[in-house]
Amino acid sequence: MEAQANMAVAAAPAAAESAPGEPVAALHLEDVKKRFGRLSVLESVSLTVPAGERRGILGPNGAGKTTLFNLITGELPLSGGTIRFFGQDIAPLSVQRRASLGLCRTFQTTTLFPKLTAVENVIVALQSQTRARFQVLRPRSWNRDLEARARELLTQAGLAAQSDREVRYLSHGEQRQIEILLAVAQKPRVLLLDEPTAGLAPGDVPLVTNMLKQLGRDVTMVLIEHDMSVVFELVDRITVLHYGRAIAEGTVEEIRGNALVQEIYLGGKL
Repeated sequence: MEAQANMAVAAAPAAAESAPGEPVAALHLEDVKKRFGRLSVLESVSLTVPAGERRGILGPNGAGKTTLFNLITGELPLSGGTIRFFGQDIAPLSVQRRASLGLCRTFQTTTLFPKLTAVENVIVALQSQTRARFQVLRPRSWNRDLEARARELLTQAGLAAQSDREVRYLSHGEQRQIEILLAVAQKPRVLLLDEPTAGLAPGDVPLVTNMLKQLGRDVTMVLIEHDMSVVFELVDRITVLHYGRAIAEGTVEEIRGNALVQEIYLGGKL
């Protein structure tokens, strides 16, 4: 088994910089490493995500998926390697600076303001993109343009009927939709989604997947998700992590038919 994994690592495609004349990749990771003391969590991970692509990141618990997101967003410092965002080395940049460039992320747990209404949550996200971003305690009546835009976004997401309800009273699926809407309201160029359907009831999963399917290709999407049906429905290509290494990459069908991925990750046929 270990020998197979080592062979797979050697065979995994290396990421490459865009050739002259080709579009610059949205994300380009080269030999990315993360260690905590003597513990190596990520070891020489390389991948390239072209602009507009939907990329899935798969792997069992402990594979390093969330750590990879933390490195991309700057919540953790690199132990080695480089990360480029549309050609720019972002390793020296803060979380806030990366976000201002258009790198946005959602988390496994909901990060909404539970006692604010849905429309008030969206207004806060929209306000963060304006010069009034530090004046979050002002009443929403001071800027009706933001409220109109917030209601428009909620309507587009099919949540108009929930606009004036406090989000703590909404279903988990509706809360996830609003959280994704907050990320979209920040006009991301790359959107990182960390298990967007985690904890959802089966009936709520289509609410989130349908919303993600409607995102325009001007937003590059990278998705961590354990629900295989969600991954296969949403993404163009998949990168598989195992013990901190990228052991396979390919289209949905290529990964679906990869015997090694079946063995180490899913324990059977996809």
